[in-house]
Amino acid sequence: MNAGQIAVRYAKALYEAAAEVGEESLIHDALELIQQQASLVPAFPEALMSPLVDEEAKLGLMRVAGGDNQPASLERFFKLLVDHGREDALIEICQAFKLRYDKEKGIVKVRLITAVALDEAREAVIRKKLEDSTGRLIELSLQVKPEIIGGYILMTDEKRLDASVRTQLLTIQKQLTI
Repeated sequence: MNAGQIAVRYAKALYEAAAEVGEESLIHDALELIQQQASLVPAFPEALMSPLVDEEAKLGLMRVAGGDNQPASLERFFKLLVDHGREDALIEICQAFKLRYDKEKGIVKVRLITAVALDEAREAVIRKKLEDSTGRLIELSLQVKPEIIGGYILMTDEKRLDASVRTQLLTIQKQLTI
């Protein structure tokens, strides 16, 4: 079985166990912190994979990385990972858990690219319109790319809507050269 399948199975089991006791949001938040730590501190995932780091130290790293509000069930899960030699899959498990959580909670990831930065009020209006039109919660990430000149590019996992001035100008240019 490959590492991706292992991570998905562990994440599924963790999600189902957490949902039974209503802790899925707490565990989601702790796993998000762990992912952030892994991206900020490259030595963290390296330590989890290292055979030179003992099991107690790995458990300690996981506890600290998960923050202060993690439930006891997550600590038991960390112990299970270490006992089965799967601590090296923790980051992938975090990612798989996030995907499952978003799916179960009806959260859609949307990436919005604009030519200029949006203020918080404009971002809130856009998020509300997207939530109203989809009937789902929106996790909006913003990116500024001045090269699109104006307008926006809206992307989800399934769709891409390019309403940028740059694309419109390129379309007009193609029509004029034919």
